[in-house]
Amino acid sequence: MDTFKEARKLFPRDKERRLFYRLLEGWRRKRKPILVKFYIPRKKEFPLAVAIGVLGEDWPGLSDAVTGAVHERGWNIYYEAGYQVQRGKKNLGIMIVSIRIENERDLIKFRSQMEGLSLMLEKISIGSFAKKLLLATEVKRIEIYTRTIEKIKELVKDRKTLSALICPGGEATKFFASRSRAYIEERKVEDIAKIIIKNHELMKRVRETGGSIQVWVENLKTLKEDLTGITVAAYERDLSLRDVLDALSRVVPGFRMKFNKEFTTSDGIVVIRLEISDPRGKSYPSDIHPEIEEYIKRIQIMRRTERMRWIESIGGFEHYMRAIIPFLVKEFTRTGIPQVFISLVASTEFFLDYKIIVVADKNKELEGVLKGITRTSGIKVLSVRPPKIFGNAAVHLFDTRVDLDYFRDVGEVYSKLLEILEKGIGRFRDFDRGMREMDVDKLMKLRERFRDMDEFLLRELYYSIEDFYRVSAPEDELATLIELGRECLSRFKGKTVLKVKHTSLSSLVAIATPWDPALISRVLDLGREYEMTLSRYERENLVLLLLRISKNGKPVKGIEKEIKKLLSS
Repeated sequence: MDTFKEARKLFPRDKERRLFYRLLEGWRRKRKPILVKFYIPRKKEFPLAVAIGVLGEDWPGLSDAVTGAVHERGWNIYYEAGYQVQRGKKNLGIMIVSIRIENERDLIKFRSQMEGLSLMLEKISIGSFAKKLLLATEVKRIEIYTRTIEKIKELVKDRKTLSALICPGGEATKFFASRSRAYIEERKVEDIAKIIIKNHELMKRVRETGGSIQVWVENLKTLKEDLTGITVAAYERDLSLRDVLDALSRVVPGFRMKFNKEFTTSDGIVVIRLEISDPRGKSYPSDIHPEIEEYIKRIQIMRRTERMRWIESIGGFEHYMRAIIPFLVKEFTRTGIPQVFISLVASTEFFLDYKIIVVADKNKELEGVLKGITRTSGIKVLSVRPPKIFGNAAVHLFDTRVDLDYFRDVGEVYSKLLEILEKGIGRFRDFDRGMREMDVDKLMKLRERFRDMDEFLLRELYYSIEDFYRVSAPEDELATLIELGRECLSRFKGKTVLKVKHTSLSSLVAIATPWDPALISRVLDLGREYEMTLSRYERENLVLLLLRISKNGKPVKGIEKEIKKLLSS
């Protein structure tokens, strides 16, 4: 189809005309110097086109400002049109830009950015002197951007990597769009280029290793001071800024934070950038860098070890298995694709123990997997259980031990296990990856609902919810549980806070209370009488318990009374 016709098919002329007259009518009624309107089609048939209309009074550079604001938010413009209209003595400029939306996720993302885009465009509408000043500073920014692109071309020879870095909407564009003028101008072009390249490399490595934390530490000089730069990347369920700061406070106590920035990719990778100095305002010597790197990498092991302890406290790994195996069998039955789940169950300084679950066709032999493991230096089989048959599906369980002397890090171990499994059973679905993808979708939708909620708290509460309940529960139910949790946290003043809400299928409960292992034990006793999912979120002075309780698929109406009795005993 002709490109112009295709653009018109998604964004017909009558829709553009309607947006045009909405802007003029809005200006006539409000007489605002800048007006922003949006168009989103009612029918959700993808791909679709959304549109932004901007009207400005006597505004040179309107086109550049609108397209710049849209690109800054990570969108490519599908269609644009500009108009000049005379109304009395007022010279009005109108810009209409259309963005092609491919799926539900992108539409949710666009909706979440509408308010921010409006505010940005209104702020850009400033006095003429300030516009000239802004233009001058942007010229300087563009000059640095151009030199940075040249330096990236000099440092990167792989064409595919280079394209990802310097293409429109690539890593370089995103970097410059998200940094202040002062930040850009105070750093060397070579340092900026290295940071952009490393961001890309670390994200790629996270994907290749199945989520292993990646860290880069290097000193840099700014116009004002010497700093130590730290970039950390991992899946956001495994990492937060607070984790990194806690690790740094142990390895370099008294450090001074000079800059921090974080962003999350569409597939759930969080990249955290910190620039710090020692207590005297100097960078840290290079011989300390490996120690910083190593301590940050321990975050993942510490989180997983803590998780194992929690699993043990609520019934042990067998209880956990009873939750996951039906899920894997269901996915295999639905798709016909073998399902694989790899879980770290024990760790020491010298070895890691993994439990591997494979759900495949009952006629499929897995001898190739066992041979692959036994032939790999540094990995051995601890135990193999006879397969359990569920219809056409067979569930295989292996316990393996990995000697860390043979591997650089956890990521290399994970990559090796995936390689062995692929050779032994062919194409399969890494269930951990599938869960991450579902998490990204669900969290994005919850962000849309909780626009007024602190982003860090929302993410922490979401990932504190038990894995398999989190990915299988309806969005409305998760939102209710998170809202109950937020209310409890906001009302907690040292004494226990309880909130309960009943749905058609279950009772949802949040309890914020001072840390008390005996209380958790008493709450767990509820699981003997009811079907229960228990999740936990901790802060220094409290623990938040999030529960889903039901009996025969129905809510438990008297549960609030029972829990109050438990809390008072």
